[in-house]
Amino acid sequence: MRMKKKLFKILRGERGFSLIELLIVIAILAVLALLIIPRLTTTLDDAKESTNAANVKLIQSATERFHFDKGRFPTSVDELKTENYIDVVPTDPWERADKGYSINQITGIVEAPEKPTS
Repeated sequence: MRMKKKLFKILRGERGFSLIELLIVIAILAVLALLIIPRLTTTLDDAKESTNAANVKLIQSATERFHFDKGRFPTSVDELKTENYIDVVPTDPWERADKGYSINQITGIVEAPEKPTS
């Protein structure tokens, strides 16, 4: 019987969290978010730069194979796809529709889209 009364007192006691406890948890989460979010955006930007470099290497390699086979440089990256030197035309990693990869007609050097400044 005593055990039942003690259990009832415990269960009847405090329910939920106090406002102070909730504010402390929210403050801790906000500090963690401030520490983590900049690292995530930096990591994402680094990944886009790596993708850009990999795309340039892919297009440059395809351009060199095209030049070896045809004796001239391709007029565009699309021509590399049309002639089956690449499967897909790489797009700008920063998802800008007006930017893309181009090939210098004289030197065969691939020109990549620039990283956005903002």
